[in-house]
Amino acid sequence: DDIRTEWEDRYGPVPAAAEALLAVGLLRAECHRLGLRDVQITGNMARVAPLELKASEELRLKRLSRDSIYKADQQQVVVPIRRGVDAATFLVGFLRELVPSP
Repeated sequence: DDIRTEWEDRYGPVPAAAEALLAVGLLRAECHRLGLRDVQITGNMARVAPLELKASEELRLKRLSRDSIYKADQQQVVVPIRRGVDAATFLVGFLRELVPSP
């Protein structure tokens, strides 16, 4: 967000391509925080791994997205991405809600 603010101050409104770049950067930072090494987006589905969830986090996963799947043996979460939503932005928000920072 600091980078976006600086760009807006210097150059005015941030173009869509730059917004997408910032969203990918935020997703990379979130993946680093959680130790995720694999993020795959196919169509409207996202797979993230490795992610080991506690029982309470598994319940939160179902509350956040009823159609999500947790594959404990593969430490993988599969979550649908709503149509018309930027995948990177959606995943950042989803992961922050699923596994909040301490």
